[in-house]
Amino acid sequence: PVKGYTVKGFLWNQGESNVGKHDEYPHHQKEMVELWRKLWGNPDLPFYFVELPPWSYGDGEGRWAAYFREGQHKAAEITPNSGIVCTTDLAYPYELEDVHASQKQPIGERLAFMAAARTYGIKGMPHIYPQYKSMETKDGKAILSFTNSTGGLNPNLNLEGFEVAGDDHVFHPATAVEDWNNYTITVSSPEVPEVKAVRYCFKNFAIGKLKDMLGLPLVPFRTDNWDVNDATTAKPHNEP
Repeated sequence: PVKGYTVKGFLWNQGESNVGKHDEYPHHQKEMVELWRKLWGNPDLPFYFVELPPWSYGDGEGRWAAYFREGQHKAAEITPNSGIVCTTDLAYPYELEDVHASQKQPIGERLAFMAAARTYGIKGMPHIYPQYKSMETKDGKAILSFTNSTGGLNPNLNLEGFEVAGDDHVFHPATAVEDWNNYTITVSSPEVPEVKAVRYCFKNFAIGKLKDMLGLPLVPFRTDNWDVNDATTAKPHNEP
């Protein structure tokens, strides 16, 4: 119904009903963007969207939403002139069962920052999020490197949200320590003698506290490509 109106681009915030469809979502999202751009007769209209915020989905320890968030970032990767803002830090502990969490203004600000920097060319706007880059193992521990983390990550101590697993694919809470000179994080657990995989905030509901020096949160990630059935999961939610 708004086809033909003058627009500079699109800001898009949704996803709850698509949880459980993480394999097909990236391509459907890309197709939707292509359709909208065709309707407006402009193949380059920017499209910026929002990572699904933390919520229980019936089981806060489940991982369906985590796989979906991963799919959202894949959608951004395969869709030209698009971007996604991270929201893993924008929930309060008491909002475990509140799908409409209260921190809407920061989401809007992050979208505005991205549009200001990428579409309007305003310099100095924080809009590029720190992300997992690579992992190496040494003495049974995992050493993680990151992109877009020049200057390191905060807080310097009490790094929460990390899990590790060995060959059995069973994840345990991990201790994480930052190397302030190399901007790496070493992760380990006494329950896992040889770490094979690391996950960070890779659950339906996990509040991420790690941020870069400009206050943008570390994107949730996993270093493994194990099948979804290996993880503790909850049934997808059908919230419209």
